[in-house]
Amino acid sequence: MKFSKEKLLRFALMNLIDGVVIVNYEGRLVFANSMAREILQLPQKAESRKLLPMVKDKKIKSSFKQLLLLRDWQPFEILFEKDERSFACYFSPLIEEGKFNGGICILRELTELKNIERGMLEFVGNVSHELKTPLTSIKGFVETLLEGAISDPEITRNFLRIINEEANRLVRLIINLLYIAQAYEPKEKKLNYTLVDLKELLSQCLEILKPFAEQYKLEFVINWDDTVSIVTADKDQIKQVFVNILDNAIKYTGLKKEGKITISSEDKGEFVQIKIKDTGVGIPKEALPNIFNRFYRVERKPFEEIGGTGLGLSITKGIIEAHKGNIWLDSEYGKGTTVYFTLPKKPVKNS
Repeated sequence: MKFSKEKLLRFALMNLIDGVVIVNYEGRLVFANSMAREILQLPQKAESRKLLPMVKDKKIKSSFKQLLLLRDWQPFEILFEKDERSFACYFSPLIEEGKFNGGICILRELTELKNIERGMLEFVGNVSHELKTPLTSIKGFVETLLEGAISDPEITRNFLRIINEEANRLVRLIINLLYIAQAYEPKEKKLNYTLVDLKELLSQCLEILKPFAEQYKLEFVINWDDTVSIVTADKDQIKQVFVNILDNAIKYTGLKKEGKITISSEDKGEFVQIKIKDTGVGIPKEALPNIFNRFYRVERKPFEEIGGTGLGLSITKGIIEAHKGNIWLDSEYGKGTTVYFTLPKKPVKNS
């Protein structure tokens, strides 16, 4: 069966993700696709009726009035919001042989772009704060040492330890930023597979984070199954997974001033499962569905005291999934969080 050009054009317009509205020179509706009807809340049998009485939004109505009254105006754009959704509306006259025959309005939803823009602005603010805090601390201690404190060996060692911790904090942040930048690259980054001893890698990560944990008097408990310690994976990326999860566990358990972090492994056939359980403040139930989303941060006390970029768990999830593993968590607000992740013992080929 062949379709006429008119039917094909109408079908295409009806299924556009943008709203399309066409009126004639009298302001009567000639065409409105499904998206336009939804946005403007037009009735089902609206063709041939005057459009203005059917339009509820004052800004849209005013623009259609301008279209019908001026007739020879240049195309223009307006922005409007409806039910927490954002739209850009492009108005243009329909001129044929110098005669005004009506007008067309294209309604394009910008909600997702606005959310991304808002998220990026918050992200830039968070990153600026995260960079400023350790840099200010490093600068302050260095200045104190230069002013004469370096002559006291005990003070010098203490200050250098803090400077080292803050430098490690900056390194972790920069690694996260580099990873998130790579996530936007069009080509998938190849994993550098090697034999990785997870228990040994965990020990290295704990050594890095040990001074941080000691500030809060936190206890680490290791329950490791030595029979499932070796996997084939990208060592640097799995190291980042451990650091990201443990860093969170330390920070949010540290809010209680003391607590315990338990790390264990378990054989799951072709996979190794790692469990990291803390006795921290836990995660509110309403935040759980978004906890692995990029840039997401829990906006509730005491989480606001910690700060952060909202990237750690998102990056961690990306690394685990790139290895064809899974990651999930259980949490009870006020009682603690348990993060689980699995890694295949051998690389899993893409299907």
